[in-house]
Amino acid sequence: MKIEAQFKTRARLLEQLGEQLIRNESVALLELIKNSYDADASYCKVTMREPWDVELGKIIIEDDGEGMNEHIIKKAWLEIGTDYKSDIEKNKLSMLTKKYHRKRLGEKGIGRFGVHKLGRIITIITRRDEKEFVVTIKWDQVSQTDYIESLPVLIIQRDPKHFINSTGTVIEISKLRNAWTKQTARESARIITSLNSPFEDESKFRTEFNIIGSDWLSGLPAVDDILSNSLFSFDVTMKGDSIVDFDYRFSPWGTMDKISNRHIDMSNENIKKTCRMIVKDDNKEIKTVDLDIYRIGKVRFRGVIFDLDAQILSLMNIEKTSVKKYLDNNGGIRVYRDSMRVLDYGEPNTDWLGLGVRRINLPTKRVSNNLIIGAVYISAESSMDLVEKSNREGFIENNAFITLRNAVLYALNRVESQRQIDKDRIRIAYNTKSKTEPVNKSIRELEEFVEKRVAEPIVKKQIYKYLDRIRVEYQHVIDVLIKSAGAGLAMFTVLHQVEKMIKELILMNQNEVSHEKIEDSLKLLSRLVEGYSVIVRKTDVKKQNINKIVNRCLDSMIFRIRQHEVEVVNMVKTNLPISYAICSENHVMNSMISVIDNSLWWLDYSRQKIKKIFVNIVDAPAGHTSIIIADNGCGFTLSPHMMIQAFVTEKPDGTGIGLHLTEMLMKFQEGMLLFPDFEDFEIPQEFSKGAIIQLAFKKE
Repeated sequence: MKIEAQFKTRARLLEQLGEQLIRNESVALLELIKNSYDADASYCKVTMREPWDVELGKIIIEDDGEGMNEHIIKKAWLEIGTDYKSDIEKNKLSMLTKKYHRKRLGEKGIGRFGVHKLGRIITIITRRDEKEFVVTIKWDQVSQTDYIESLPVLIIQRDPKHFINSTGTVIEISKLRNAWTKQTARESARIITSLNSPFEDESKFRTEFNIIGSDWLSGLPAVDDILSNSLFSFDVTMKGDSIVDFDYRFSPWGTMDKISNRHIDMSNENIKKTCRMIVKDDNKEIKTVDLDIYRIGKVRFRGVIFDLDAQILSLMNIEKTSVKKYLDNNGGIRVYRDSMRVLDYGEPNTDWLGLGVRRINLPTKRVSNNLIIGAVYISAESSMDLVEKSNREGFIENNAFITLRNAVLYALNRVESQRQIDKDRIRIAYNTKSKTEPVNKSIRELEEFVEKRVAEPIVKKQIYKYLDRIRVEYQHVIDVLIKSAGAGLAMFTVLHQVEKMIKELILMNQNEVSHEKIEDSLKLLSRLVEGYSVIVRKTDVKKQNINKIVNRCLDSMIFRIRQHEVEVVNMVKTNLPISYAICSENHVMNSMISVIDNSLWWLDYSRQKIKKIFVNIVDAPAGHTSIIIADNGCGFTLSPHMMIQAFVTEKPDGTGIGLHLTEMLMKFQEGMLLFPDFEDFEIPQEFSKGAIIQLAFKKE
């Protein structure tokens, strides 16, 4: 015997869904505001009356959208999980809204649960056509009703009384579920007003939040006042695999009369050189970030950045504490899809770009969420592969989302590099702290004090003895640290090569490659390890054969150079006589490895078809012997002064210590790190657009 049965839905399921799908009051209001956006409204006003009282309190949401008729009320509002907005053909809807040409945000048919989250009695007044409708739902009747279909809903059709000369919808919620607190109200106000982009756009949709007869919202700072006190602003547009528009501005306050403003855009050569977006993959290899691989569309990224250094803040015209507090609560990078905000991106506890972790390694260059107010703009029509989660808390973290995140981070990196230039200018103009080496300066000051104040020759001699000992021991510590830092910098490069070569030898043995080829690889590995042993062992500063050091260094990097398919034009091996200079072999090799490693990276980035590095030895400047290293890449993207600063880098995930450490190593040998022009030396024309570095050592 066959028995037919059907699913039935209990009325209390509506309450359960409201609790599980809508996280809190702010999200509930946001869902209703999205409905106003989908209805082609130009505004949505949220007004509260006595929200601290569950019996007397009311929440009113009003818009000037296209409103609802009887069919839409029954099909779109009263039908749970409706396909009204998602099934365009079936419901005879246009792809975009009629007035503002928006792609509808609501697709799952669950937005109205926000109403039931907030209160127990809901009254809807709406007008779309000639007639106005009033819908009343009393949620207390759920407990008296078994099934959803039996829950009474009163619909009244009448001549317009509220919307006499216009269309729109008003939702009045009473008998509140929970008594609101001042904190909850202020948090909702913050989130709702944050739906408005902090920067001017063409959305034609604004939100307002008010509490009648209450001071709960007083003291909330105006966003315009905060934005006007930022020092750095930017506007970057990305399309495909490139930055297609770039605008950066440094705007000092009127009180900062020691420094001028600065503006950088796409006409800047350094910006043009670094417009291709890249990221390092898990193997630390360069990978292009291409928005066109997925349906993401054009991405616009706007923002302002603040400087919270105490000395800089002292020059600010408004109260500093309010700025810091505002940034703590509102700082971060938000996402707007067709100008409707996507939560939770940009919320205080949502670091979707990992700015906090990213800043640990480069604290002076990287920005954190409490230093930036940013907005990422995407089009709903073009970004179909960015799929919102069912709980409305951001996008599903698929490959499209990862690509968007990488693109935003790359653009931010370019902005941070420009900001670093202006930060240094500010420090030079307003920081009076001494730039001399602290310990040696203090020793000299103490010696001067002893000379003036200590009369007894024996005591004076004893003090000088201890000061000399301190100076020598300090210099020893500096020497050890520099050598360790240099070895550490080179370690990854060389060990990576050793690991690759060992794997290659194992593969050659498995494939029964000839003994001659295996022997050649073993000799290469031996030279590589020998070269690394020079890097880590102590070598004195003395007269050295520069030709030998250069060739040993190139041998130690040969496998890495081959991996990157780079041709080395080594003039040292062919045409030069033996050159000598005063230097430390391991410091020279560390310096060369750092410079060549930079060249390999930028050659890959610039996508040269034939990648080359030129190496030569010259007698210049006067009294010096120099190693010249040039490449045929895109050239430097920062000034020499900036490149030698610690933690300044144009590389994504770069440390920014390579050239800074190289300069320290050169100074330790009484040498110089120089950045010559192409015309200064006889270098083949094909290297004219690339980077050129000169390591100059004293002759004996």
